[in-house]
Amino acid sequence: MRIDCVEKRFALVFAKYSTIVVRCPLPFIIVPVVITSVLSTGLIWHNQAFMKDELELYTPTDAQARYELQQLDHLFHINDSDPFYATRRYDIKRAGYIIVTHREEDEDILNPLVMHATMQLWGVVQSLTVEDHLDRHINYPSICVKFPISPEFSKALHALFSPNITT
Repeated sequence: MRIDCVEKRFALVFAKYSTIVVRCPLPFIIVPVVITSVLSTGLIWHNQAFMKDELELYTPTDAQARYELQQLDHLFHINDSDPFYATRRYDIKRAGYIIVTHREEDEDILNPLVMHATMQLWGVVQSLTVEDHLDRHINYPSICVKFPISPEFSKALHALFSPNITT
């Protein structure tokens, strides 16, 4: 089904528009530049907008969530220079994750060989050491979360992952 009446009207409108742009191109160049310049000046007052988290960006300034997080930070301030526990951590702004997946979709990774390789990867991550600009050695235990693990659970994990597995 052809819609000639609509097509002819659009062709006529765009023909007139293109002749206006060709005859007088300066406003079509200057107006967008001026509008962009005026609207981008708002970023001067919001220079922290790209460094804030979701709570800062998307919740109202008088929201209960802001007050509760401020109160939580005041009462239980996180001191990252001391060892801390993940169960007391209320923000995840400085967290990293290692996600182990199988090459094929919907395949099982819970077999002894994969678990052994995962524990080897975990050992490599824990042994990483870097130097900062002050030539101090920073290792995994000095900066990462310590989970409180009971000795019984630790023994069970060790028994599970320690059997002789050939790769």
